[in-house]
Amino acid sequence: MSAGRQEAFDHFRRDNPLNHKLEEHKRILKQRYTEAKSLGEATNQCRNRINHMKGQYEQMHLRLAAQLTQDEIEKNRELNDLRSKMEREQTEYREYRLQKLKDFDDWWEQQSEQAEQQRELLDMKPLKSNSDVSRQSTASFQMERPSISNSANKTLPQFNLPLTGDKKTDDDILAFANARQRILSQTHKCKKEIFVL
Repeated sequence: MSAGRQEAFDHFRRDNPLNHKLEEHKRILKQRYTEAKSLGEATNQCRNRINHMKGQYEQMHLRLAAQLTQDEIEKNRELNDLRSKMEREQTEYREYRLQKLKDFDDWWEQQSEQAEQQRELLDMKPLKSNSDVSRQSTASFQMERPSISNSANKTLPQFNLPLTGDKKTDDDILAFANARQRILSQTHKCKKEIFVL
């Protein structure tokens, strides 16, 4: 554009009513551009913060996963140790139970031997009269039926058996002792009858 034409255009633009509107729009566009630039920078900052937080979250997630894995390993180890202890306890329980049964068998054999010795001693004594036998049977019957209050004693002197203090258990022990005494009495009585015949 020539110098004269440029000068005429500038003069025309100043006097043209649209020139003010153009300048206003230009100012508004410049302001909008500045605002857009600020918003773009803020958006970039937010994006950077989001990426940073995502990185922290991933690291925290990895640490948490590693911690949970370690906890799982530790709990499994404790569970295995507990399982081993339980197996040892079960083994000892079975051993003690077998030992208790063996001790009972030994005790039973000892009691049987003592009862046999008592029968042999009784067989060696002279026969008693009918009145003596009757009195002995009555005394034996009274010994076989002690009162319940006596069951709280620590031992039964007539049977030499220890008591626990528990009523049910002591009743079982007493019933066992009475049954054994009756068997011994019946056996001894049969032997006497055979001897008399």
